[in-house]
Amino acid sequence: MTHFNLSATALPDEFVQYCHLHQYNLSVKKKHIIAHVLKLAQDADVDTLSRHIRFNGVKVSTSSIYLVLQWLIEHGFVVKTVNGRSEVYYRPVNQMVN
Repeated sequence: MTHFNLSATALPDEFVQYCHLHQYNLSVKKKHIIAHVLKLAQDADVDTLSRHIRFNGVKVSTSSIYLVLQWLIEHGFVVKTVNGRSEVYYRPVNQMVN
């Protein structure tokens, strides 16, 4: 499936407005990544996120996930936790997407 065949994922209007205000382009793939991240009920690593996103038919690179996560962290939507030396987990600050 290519990104041209993907339907747009709905994000909260407040979040979309925030992205627009901060000139963050929300492509269809970014919307899918963000929706999955913001729906997390527990901490997840990038591999887990990648599997969940791909399970829903979205082909996205790991580097794209990292770039979106970095933006979400910088803007206070996601918290990054490092456990031990190499275990890195991400979780939303609050659940914005139902």
